[in-house]
Amino acid sequence: MPVFKTPFNGYSVKLSPFYESGLAVATAQNFGILGNGRLHVLDLSLTGPAITELTAFDTADGL
Repeated sequence: MPVFKTPFNGYSVKLSPFYESGLAVATAQNFGILGNGRLHVLDLSLTGPAITELTAFDTADGL
């Protein structure tokens, strides 16, 4: 099973309705009580590495 580790705690995962290999993962620091958050946009490709991070967006609060 593929693994993707983030520096923050993961809270939500959503598959893309437009890209069959697209995945969004919402994360937050300190269990969402206090701190920043980050949204990771991932690609679940069948060729090459199993999970690739396309981009990440930092936020001022947990997502």
